Amino acid sequence: GRLEPSDFEIWDERLVFFAEQIHRQRAQFLADFLPVFLKYFQQLADEGESAGIRYESTLDGLPLAEALQQNLQRDYYSGFTHCGIHKDDFAFLENGFPVRTYCSQGQQKTFLIALKLAQFDYIQSVKKERPLLLLDDIFDKLDSRRVQCLTQLVAREHQRRRQVRQAEPVNQHRRDQEGHREHHHKQDDGASESPRGAS
Repeated sequence: GRLEPSDFEIWDERLVFFAEQIHRQRAQFLADFLPVFLKYFQQLADEGESAGIRYESTLDGLPLAEALQQNLQRDYYSGFTHCGIHKDDFAFLENGFPVRTYCSQGQQKTFLIALKLAQFDYIQSVKKERPLLLLDDIFDKLDSRRVQCLTQLVAREHQRRRQVRQAEPVNQHRRDQEGHREHHHKQDDGASESPRGAS
């Protein structure tokens, strides 16, 4: 038959036990990861830009056991748990504001690239193996200074297996070629028309 609210106590005990372990591991991960991320961000970002990552957890407030008890009736009738470790998240911040809503597309791209480079270093330090870093279309939305900085950064600090997929340099090269052909075409047209103009 249907469980009664009192039947959830044993489940809540296990939920709290594992949630506390996960919370500690996530907090430790951020403590290890954040300095690596900030190192890359500070090299890529403009002067005056600051970044941060905040772990937002329900376990930072009311103890989970108490929160579960307070939400017991609500959880019972809705059929799912409203509070717990599954509600946790990481907040990405720039100058104290959410990256998604506050930053330009170029700033968001800079933040993301710094995350990817830091992730590469973190995985390598934990796994003791070099992962393959794939950067797809990374120069889009970045200004020339950030593009140059990123290129130098990857080349200088990481003799890594990497693959960079980027459409812009190819497209720019194609546009340069087309412009070059168009320039010669106009010169040819001018050479053929000039005798007529003189006559």
